[in-house]
Amino acid sequence: MKIESIESPRLIIRSFLKEDAYWAYKTEMGEYLADEAKEDVDMAYIKELEELENDQDCAYLIPISRETKKRVGTCSFLLTDGGNTYDIAYCVHKSLWNKGYATEIAQSLISYARKKGASKVSIIVNQENMASRRVAEKCDGKIVNEDTFIKKGSREVKKTYKYEINL
Repeated sequence: MKIESIESPRLIIRSFLKEDAYWAYKTEMGEYLADEAKEDVDMAYIKELEELENDQDCAYLIPISRETKKRVGTCSFLLTDGGNTYDIAYCVHKSLWNKGYATEIAQSLISYARKKGASKVSIIVNQENMASRRVAEKCDGKIVNEDTFIKKGSREVKKTYKYEINL
């Protein structure tokens, strides 16, 4: 799903493009995600990433620093509940952790959802990811349930919290 750019004080959040695939694949960001960590280039997986720009159901996005013009991370949203709920996700490159980018991304996506008439935003967070939990809480997220996922390519079971923000 393509959208117009979302702007925040330090970022321009634009739709994912095919040329973002290799960067997203090789960048240190997925420690807490469901995707498996890959040591070697997996061309089949890169091809999957290249197709994200054509996804009709989910808006895959790339936050770009206004100052450096470089990619900061990835983010996305999926419309659920007939468009009343935006399920958002965000991930920041490890070299940029603890600089407020995840909070700025989440707040920007929440603001976008509000402008589009959504009544709720949800964020699913790996319970081990204390920084992302703080982001969800800074955005007024409240835990509504717990769940688990198995990290792809492993047998690791990870626990999650689902946060909801009423708009």
